[in-house]
Amino acid sequence: MAKTYTAAGSAVAGDVYTAAAHNVIVTDINNTIVPPACVATAGATQNIVNTTYTALTFSAEQFDTDAIHDTSTNTSRFTITTPGIYQMNAWVGVSGSNAGTLRICAIRTNGTNYLWYSLSTPTLNSINISGVYNLALNDYVEFMVYQDSGITMTANADRIASIYFIGRTS
Repeated sequence: MAKTYTAAGSAVAGDVYTAAAHNVIVTDINNTIVPPACVATAGATQNIVNTTYTALTFSAEQFDTDAIHDTSTNTSRFTITTPGIYQMNAWVGVSGSNAGTLRICAIRTNGTNYLWYSLSTPTLNSINISGVYNLALNDYVEFMVYQDSGITMTANADRIASIYFIGRTS
C-alpha cells in the first residue's frame, strides 16, 4: 500500500484543533521518520551476455519499507508505490575477462527509458551508478549491465542496489 502525503492546512483565528487535523500532522511526521526505501542484494552470480543489456536481479533485501521490491516476482524491478523524488544507487562487479573495451551500468525506468549510464574499463571490473529522478506511482526502476568482452561474463554475487525516497514534488 502506498504511503499518502497530505499537506497540513493553514490555521486561521478561531480554528478548532480537531482529531482529523492531528491525524494529518501525525501522518506527515511518520512518513518523514520511515520514508519509502529499499536495499536489495543478490547472493548469487548472474550471467551477462556479450553486447546485451541485462537487467540485474536481486533475491534478498536488507530492508524494504514500502513494498518497492519483490524477491520472487520481477526480481530486477524496484516499483514505486509512493510517488516522488528518489535517489537510486547500484554497485556491481563483473568478472570473467579483461577483454573488450566497455563495462556499462545503466538505470532504466519502465523497461525502455534509460536515465543514466556509468562506464568502466575492463581492467576495473566494477561499476557504480547513482542518480536522482522524479518517479510516478507504479513506475519501475531496473539496473542494467552491458559488457563487450566477446564472451558471457558474470555479475558478482555481492552486487547491491538501493532506492531512497527524497521527497514529494508537491
